[in-house]
Amino acid sequence: MTLNEYINSIKHKRIGVIGIGVSNTPLIKKLLESGCDVTACDKRTAQQLGDEFYALSRLGAKFCLGEDYLEKLDFDLIFRTPGLMPFDEHLQAAVSRGAELTSEMELFMKLCPCRIFAVTGSDGKTTTTTIISELLKAQGYTVHLGGNIGRPLLCDVDDMGKDDAAVLELSSFQLHSMVCKPNVAVISIRIIRIISMPKARHLLIRTSMTDSFSTMRTNSPHTMPKKQNLIYRISAALLSPRTAFTAQAA
Repeated sequence: MTLNEYINSIKHKRIGVIGIGVSNTPLIKKLLESGCDVTACDKRTAQQLGDEFYALSRLGAKFCLGEDYLEKLDFDLIFRTPGLMPFDEHLQAAVSRGAELTSEMELFMKLCPCRIFAVTGSDGKTTTTTIISELLKAQGYTVHLGGNIGRPLLCDVDDMGKDDAAVLELSSFQLHSMVCKPNVAVISIRIIRIISMPKARHLLIRTSMTDSFSTMRTNSPHTMPKKQNLIYRISAALLSPRTAFTAQAA
């Protein structure tokens, strides 16, 4: 399915996009330009949003702004901001009423026609993501760099080729509730001493890493041409304890 086909399939729905930020703003504009019924939700006021508020208003956006912006999530489809956990009580209430909950990144991973290299973890994500993207470029791939670095990729997904490569830096917040899988996964972690840490910190680390490993279980590799086999050897090297996990003793 292409992005345009997906948008055509949701035009009859009431869509709420939570967070008027870097990743969601292009999505909001794309949906509005395609004739969708979109409400942009944000904790900031119209005055605080400034020019972005007026730009989206001209495209026909509705708004739910201010401190209580999560109180009225009466939508059929909700795109959450990466910083808002899916188990937030307001989101859970909306889901219990029948709303579908997703995110810009999850939709991208579902629609992306090319191989996805995803990097998550506690430390070294940006460095590792950059190295992988440069290795792929050196092997002749057209690389699309996104997630928490680069730029939002969803609106460009229909222009990507099946032989391209998408390299994503993902935070643990983005991985919560995500059900789609990358083709190649790298988890960059920092070796830390946790014996004396408070229980709350233990729980945070355990939850974050559990979500990372659960989501980052990859799709099974396909039969690949020689160039792709080389990339898998590179990826295997990156995943070795000595090189990939950017291990540093705290």
